[in-house]
Amino acid sequence: MKRTPAILSALGLALGMGLLLTMITSVAAQPAADTILPPVADTDGRAGVSYSFYPGPAGQERYYLPLAVQAGSRWERFDFSWARLEPEDKVWDFAPYNTLVNDLHNAGVQNIVGILQWEDYGPCNGSTCRWSCGGKACRLRITNE
Repeated sequence: MKRTPAILSALGLALGMGLLLTMITSVAAQPAADTILPPVADTDGRAGVSYSFYPGPAGQERYYLPLAVQAGSRWERFDFSWARLEPEDKVWDFAPYNTLVNDLHNAGVQNIVGILQWEDYGPCNGSTCRWSCGGKACRLRITNE
């Protein structure tokens, strides 16, 4: 029974040292500054991204676009909304995408992969189906046969 105080003292000392070490380590482990890599100058054009033009964390316009280009991205993939491109039957308007496409090209994106997006909202509510379905509900069935 004489060993009990010695064991408790050793245990207390070990726990105290562990707590002290934890406190020191947590104070020293601060976030490090970002290390910005040099831009990729020689790219084979195979790297690309999707939606690099999204706003940044604080709402900055085209925040990720220069970062993607610096990382070697040379192509972009995004959806072209049919409802925005053809608001009425045989009436085309590419203006909603002109600024975006120009910004991508000016940043160094050489190829744009656009997907024509058909919006099937059910009952017509101002989308493409207003004119394409005669005001009725649109149904687009895509099958893999």
